[in-house]
Amino acid sequence: MGFWYFLLLGLGMILVVRGIASSAKQGGLILVGLVMVGVSIFMFQDGSADLVASWFDQITGQ
Repeated sequence: MGFWYFLLLGLGMILVVRGIASSAKQGGLILVGLVMVGVSIFMFQDGSADLVASWFDQITGQ
């Protein structure tokens, strides 16, 4: 699973850099990139998988 979190982190960083470097300062690109980086950093924390599993259990009512 770590591979996918690294991939998400890398893509998020690329989007943030491209959004900042663009002449139009594309805010949507920067926002999506920051969300991707935030999710990947959260998922790297210990116990995050258990937390997400409990959230899904609450949503589905199981």
